[in-house]
Amino acid sequence: MIEKLLKYRYIYIVILILLVVFAAIKAPNIEVDTDISQFFHEDDADYTFYQDMKSEFSSQII
Repeated sequence: MIEKLLKYRYIYIVILILLVVFAAIKAPNIEVDTDISQFFHEDDADYTFYQDMKSEFSSQII
């Protein structure tokens, strides 16, 4: 097993480099949705509390 890994080490290095380059190219396209309301129902008490706190402290966000 080790002999096979050592025999083809340059191929593995090239594949690893290609994967890293591909990931680096795709990384700027990652988007994060920060809208927490999608996880709650409209009639949920926690969601109502969240909306109250969000409206109360919205002026304090920097």
